Amino acid sequence: MRRIELSPALRWATAAAALLGSTGCGLVFQPRPAPPGPPVFEELVRAAPRPAAATASAELAASPLSLALLLEQALARNAGLEAARRRWLAAQARPAHQGALPDPMVSLKWMIEHVVTRNGPIEQTFMLQQPIPFPGKLVLSARIAEQEALAAWERYMTSGLALIAEVKKAYYELYWVERAIEITGENKRLVEQLLQVAQTKFAAGQVTQQDVLKAQIEQARLANETETLADLRRAVQARLNRALNRPPAAPLGRPAAFEAEPIALALEPLLALALEQRPELREARRAVQAAAQGERLAGLEYVPDLVAGFEYSVIDRVGLMGTTDDGQDAYGFSFMLRLPIWLGKNAARVHEAHQQLRARQLALAQLEHDTRAALADAYYRAQIALRQVQLYRDNIVPQARQALEVSQTAYAAVPARVDFDTVIDNVRRLLGFWLTLERARADVQQWRAELERLVGGVLAERGR
Repeated sequence: MRRIELSPALRWATAAAALLGSTGCGLVFQPRPAPPGPPVFEELVRAAPRPAAATASAELAASPLSLALLLEQALARNAGLEAARRRWLAAQARPAHQGALPDPMVSLKWMIEHVVTRNGPIEQTFMLQQPIPFPGKLVLSARIAEQEALAAWERYMTSGLALIAEVKKAYYELYWVERAIEITGENKRLVEQLLQVAQTKFAAGQVTQQDVLKAQIEQARLANETETLADLRRAVQARLNRALNRPPAAPLGRPAAFEAEPIALALEPLLALALEQRPELREARRAVQAAAQGERLAGLEYVPDLVAGFEYSVIDRVGLMGTTDDGQDAYGFSFMLRLPIWLGKNAARVHEAHQQLRARQLALAQLEHDTRAALADAYYRAQIALRQVQLYRDNIVPQARQALEVSQTAYAAVPARVDFDTVIDNVRRLLGFWLTLERARADVQQWRAELERLVGGVLAERGR
């Protein structure tokens, strides 16, 4: 038995690997899909109002509470948004390995019972095999992964927009609760003044004790309302802190005063913007494109795949007489085909891929329909709230305050020109109208945030 010389074997194996690699290199598709652009939610943060004194290091517990600072903190600290970004990074790496050739296979075989050839007995055999899918399969697989990576980017955008909408809605809800507490406190002070007037008049025998009791009942009702609002503030605070990945009871300042912003665009331009740039719709379109590529890939299952191989056999010298090939090693190439003869299996794959494509096309159509409906709902609700703001701010609240002042003066007169029920009713009306005004202010901004989420960006004219 002669000593094995590996250098010729390695030389031939290297040549074979290079040959197989060059055979399949034209089929390898390794894109790394870049994001379509910067995150769309960054523009919403820049557009958010920021008090002049607010900086990146400002305390969230300071007043006025900066909405821009809240949004920045939420985008930087929210674990759910970071998870969505990581899922996109993971999906971004998939096209590279989906479009690459399968790993080659190498084997080494020792002969226990030697096979004798014309040149001598075979001692060892080295084999190298490379599966080569039919041209187009790797490209389609990589393109499917690329569309899925771009869809993951759109899901990341969707998560960011949803987070911004959640923070804005909670911020304006916090504003409303703070204003409700303040307005209820002012009404409590009004009732306390009325109670003092009623007690004075009762002591002088000008009114009955019923007026005093009614004032005390109203005082107790407002005190309970104040406690309810305080609990509601804690709930909204916990909701806002959750978006910022902070403890539920972490302190937050009072939101700054604001004026309700009218919607700059009409409904039809908003619909056009939403259909063009809403991330959920873009994701659905990517899913349709991936399914279309998947249907084409399923159709290629009917064609055979190639397995190219190289084999090198080490042959021992035994001193054969009359031959010059004694101990000369043998080598050769092999080619195998994967035969897709089970037509039923491949037909099922094509049917599945076709149904997936139709399902995603229908899902896209439904999402477009839902977007139109949701956008119209949010738009008209914002318009309703805006009209309420204008009506209550300019007419109803000033008139209700004037009516209360007149009834207070009339009740304090001797003798009283109005009864106590009239004054209490005016107090309640002013409280209700004032709360309705602030509720409408918050509603406008909350529906505006919902419109931004549906549209996928800032509500502004194109080119502005």
